[in-house]
Amino acid sequence: ETRLAGCFDYFVLNDGIEDAVSSLMSIQHAESARIDRLAYPALALQCDPGRFSGRDSWRGLRVLITAGPTREHIDPVRFLSNRSSGRMGYDLAIAFREAGAAVALISGPAPGCDPPGGVRMVRVETAAEMLEALEARAPDADLLAMAAAVSDFRPVGLRPDKIGRASGNLDLRLEPVPDLLAAVGAGSSRSAGRLILAFALEDGDLGSGIRRARDKMLSKGADAVFLNMLDSSGGPMESPVSSGVLLSRSGVRIDIPPGSKRYVAEAMVAALGRLRDSFAAGGNGA
Repeated sequence: ETRLAGCFDYFVLNDGIEDAVSSLMSIQHAESARIDRLAYPALALQCDPGRFSGRDSWRGLRVLITAGPTREHIDPVRFLSNRSSGRMGYDLAIAFREAGAAVALISGPAPGCDPPGGVRMVRVETAAEMLEALEARAPDADLLAMAAAVSDFRPVGLRPDKIGRASGNLDLRLEPVPDLLAAVGAGSSRSAGRLILAFALEDGDLGSGIRRARDKMLSKGADAVFLNMLDSSGGPMESPVSSGVLLSRSGVRIDIPPGSKRYVAEAMVAALGRLRDSFAAGGNGA
């Protein structure tokens, strides 16, 4: 244990039973109070009941979420990826879990995110692996939330050995990865009893971002899309906070103000519940 101390989250030296027990109790108390292990505070939900109505619609349903970046390998030590932390997808998984849904999370590499308790984890690395996991699980889901930031390109062929610097300039030939959203969104998702939530990260002005996000939703068979606007620092990809606009196929627009990604996730879960209820009742949106 001493040699592997850097692999653990805590270190307790058992040189006195009372001190060791006290340390263990402190660790247990701290872990039980972690926000990712708790329901969103009830008092916070009560402060804005209109925004959070609809959460109960997910009780007993099945939700499948993708999260994190993907990696496309160049050689055994290098890869193409992006700046996504995976936090939005993980917080969505927690929010749906607390709303009573049975949640499965297909995650690319997200080292800063702990696996949410009570959520079935499926670990993948490449876009092809994520698509395979989706094809196996999406038909049984009542909602599919495509929050992963999939790498858009991959090298044509994996180099079997590490590429040395001495070889000089390196030219990479790239090809597009499979379009995961288009693959799982093909056909009518509503006729299959399933809703699909797309995500769009756009730059420029909000109006053009909304138009591009709506086009993405309609062209790829999604029922709703959550739009983030990219800022000059690369946010919200590596930020603990977010904001955005949720658009439905019927033309409904819901603005979600800046807050923690957990707050944004809770607001999305509620809005999507209202959207689902409207579709089930024969309406046109949330």
